[in-house]
Amino acid sequence: MIPSIGLLTEPVRRKPFKEEAEISGLSVDGPVAEITVAGSPGGADRVAAVLLALAEAGTGVDMFSESGPMPGDGMRDIMFTSPVRDRPRAMEALRRRRTSIGFSGLRYRDDAAKLSLKGIGLRSTPTIVPDFVATLSAAGIPTGPISVSDYCLAVVIPAARVTEAIDALDAGLHLGRRTA
Repeated sequence: MIPSIGLLTEPVRRKPFKEEAEISGLSVDGPVAEITVAGSPGGADRVAAVLLALAEAGTGVDMFSESGPMPGDGMRDIMFTSPVRDRPRAMEALRRRRTSIGFSGLRYRDDAAKLSLKGIGLRSTPTIVPDFVATLSAAGIPTGPISVSDYCLAVVIPAARVTEAIDALDAGLHLGRRTA
């Protein structure tokens, strides 16, 4: 488990749009398992079947996404994150329902982390998300699914790159983070 980075000493204020964003800190959850249900016809019924299988197995699910249709066959991938301790149970539940869900394979990695920018007004300030993603991209940090709310902007990244990502965001977003 990677510990929380903590709160900033002073909120970072951005130029206001609909409301003024205040960034209060960064946190990290990880490592997390990133599981991909590959080669599914897609659609709400398939997503629901995956989520139901995971719920019945008692598996926690956090970030969740479905890819667009793949060129050629139109199949989709369904990806989600889960605590690493839940991954074996999730994989087994999905394997048991492979035929009823309809997918060609399962992939996983246990070396991901969820990096979250905390604050208020994050979604309503249009520059926050592109600045966040551009900063990580400029540092060469690959990103997975991104979740945005008014209070949290989260992204899946390689766990081995967490410190580098935090340093890049601190410098790129001018967070003025101070270590305790």
